[in-house]
Amino acid sequence: MKLASVLVAATVTLASSLSLAANPTKPKVGIWETEVQHPMMGKQKHSHCVDDGFDWSKTVPQQTQQKCSMKNLKQDASQVSFDVDCQMGEEAGGMTMSSNMVVTGNFETNYSFSMTSLVKIPGMPGGGQKISMKGTSKWVGPCSKK
Repeated sequence: MKLASVLVAATVTLASSLSLAANPTKPKVGIWETEVQHPMMGKQKHSHCVDDGFDWSKTVPQQTQQKCSMKNLKQDASQVSFDVDCQMGEEAGGMTMSSNMVVTGNFETNYSFSMTSLVKIPGMPGGGQKISMKGTSKWVGPCSKK
């Protein structure tokens, strides 16, 4: 089902962006290994190199078929939270997704995150489908030099 694959791709992309999470002032530079438990795709692992150019506003996915915006960013030394609203576009049947993300940890060696999303498709009964994901990330070492 094409719509289901768009939904899975959108939620995975959003959750994957959290692999860049870090201290609200600056991330710890290096490789972060992230494990996400997705309700439709199961457990997924990936790694990302975080550099000095980290910016929270760049954690929101900006793909051609979806327009996402971040709002309500709140951060302190041990927690970051924000909301993301996405318009998936005509290819996804006009679907929208509103998500709330909470990231907690020490951001030097590890953190955990949770995301709750409400997906709405025009004509969908019941007001939409709720999807929840959780994940963890740990710092594994310096980024490789290219």
